[in-house]
Amino acid sequence: MDVEFEQVKTCMEETEKDYELYASISDEVIGRYTKPLDDIMKGIYQEIVLVTDPPVLTLEKYHLELSNCLYFMGEKLEKLGAMDYLSKAKYKEVYNQAYLDAQVPNPEVNKEKKKTVAELQAISEESAKTEAVTNDIYSRAYKVLKSRIDAAGTMINTLSKSISRRMNEMSLPATPNSVGAINSSLSDDGFPVF
Repeated sequence: MDVEFEQVKTCMEETEKDYELYASISDEVIGRYTKPLDDIMKGIYQEIVLVTDPPVLTLEKYHLELSNCLYFMGEKLEKLGAMDYLSKAKYKEVYNQAYLDAQVPNPEVNKEKKKTVAELQAISEESAKTEAVTNDIYSRAYKVLKSRIDAAGTMINTLSKSISRRMNEMSLPATPNSVGAINSSLSDDGFPVF
């Protein structure tokens, strides 16, 4: 393999710089759509997950807030889906136009060699690079929001179970031991005592 370490290192540094730009734009878009949900999930982490025995009122509060937030997240998910679709359509439009434009021979040079399919694709991809990255950002944001909505749904189920369990624990001491009451009303041979 004829690759120099310095060239690889330079390529990696350039990729990391490109990623930093991509990530900053992508994270800004994602945050714009997920912030309300993120804030609630951070609150759940602070007030429920990190606490040994959180109060039932705290569980109920976050159950309600999270359920309400998910109602509005559905609309944001649909908007991101539309942005993903529209940005993909724009990418295809620019790509196709560049492909068609590259097929037209240069009028200044009559005997221009016809471009190969690979050359046309390379020209088109280069021309539509910005639109491709834009589409990728919206696509990523859609996937991240969908994943967080799914995780929030799981959290709602977990909160529901925790609330039910805690309510059962709170009501148990007030109820008489039904097994003991039944056993004491039976005679030694298993028949009811009147």
